[in-house]
Formats: sequence, C-alpha cells, structure tokens
Amino acid sequence: MAGLLHPSCPLPPDADDLGQLVPFGVVLRYEDRILDAPPPTDPMGLDAVVTRTLERAEQHLHEGEN
Repeated sequence: MAGLLHPSCPLPPDADDLGQLVPFGVVLRYEDRILDAPPPTDPMGLDAVVTRTLERAEQHLHEGEN
C-alpha cells in the first residue's frame, strides 16, 4: 500500500478494500494459531475491486505517456 501513497496520485477508490486481497495463508505463516475466523469473502466483489484498480492504474500509466 505504501507504493500507492504518492502525493501527486490520489488513492484508488477501493483503497480501503485492497486489504481483503491478502491471502488467508499469511495468517498461518505469521501467527502461531488462528484466533478469529477469517471474514467471509465476496469473490465477485473482490473481482470488481481488482478490475477497477487495474483500470485506474492503466489510465494513469497512459496519462503519463502523454
């Protein structure tokens, strides 16, 4: 997320939702045990977040070329 925090570039509209993309296995890797059940995921909602974020990134890349 730190790479997104550039002063001349606003955060993507779904920035708050990007944390949901962290794989479930990260908890198993860094924690001794899972204390809380993972929150339910909405695959279609996450797909929309990724699609909007990628489209925004492509738009900014093309704007930088001009």
